[in-house]
Amino acid sequence: MPAFVEIKPLSTTLSDDCKVIKKAEYQRYLDAQDIVSQAKQQALDIIATAQQAREEEKRRGYQDGLEHADTAQGTAMMHTLDLCQQYLSEHQNDIVELAISVVHKVLGNFTQDSLFIAAAQEALSKYKNSQTIVLHVAPERLTSVQDNIDKLSEKWGIAGKLTLLGDESLASEACILETPVGRLDASLSSQLVALEAALRNQSQQ
Repeated sequence: MPAFVEIKPLSTTLSDDCKVIKKAEYQRYLDAQDIVSQAKQQALDIIATAQQAREEEKRRGYQDGLEHADTAQGTAMMHTLDLCQQYLSEHQNDIVELAISVVHKVLGNFTQDSLFIAAAQEALSKYKNSQTIVLHVAPERLTSVQDNIDKLSEKWGIAGKLTLLGDESLASEACILETPVGRLDASLSSQLVALEAALRNQSQQ
């Protein structure tokens, strides 16, 4: 094809040694330019797609690594829990005995009077909303219990419905709480027996 000069807007000066080409030839030139431009754009698109794919692979690999780590950590945790459960199953009785012995050891640091009063107060706290309350204790406990119960009655607002009675049939550590619902053995020894039974039942579940 003969040499020619491309005509651009605002630049229409021709060289003396050049000639004007035919419209069809110039159109082929423009088409070739479009093809080259499209090819360049496609190449850029391919490169961008490849880079994006590479980044996706990196992220996928990172995520797979995280998932693998999570799985390994979960497996280790479950194994640890299994070992703990196995240990507890094998030593349930020992744990219960230890808990009971600790309770008795702690209680041994208190006087009998303070333990008795604490047991009576615990029982009263559960039934303080009853219409009437009668607390049966051994005669020798009347004075010490009365002093503490009077203060408790004023605090809970049950002074008018609480009666304290001495019962010669009761042992020194015994404490019976009577309400319209029924009678409750509120002595400390009874509460300890209930606690021990609850611990043993729990360990067998």
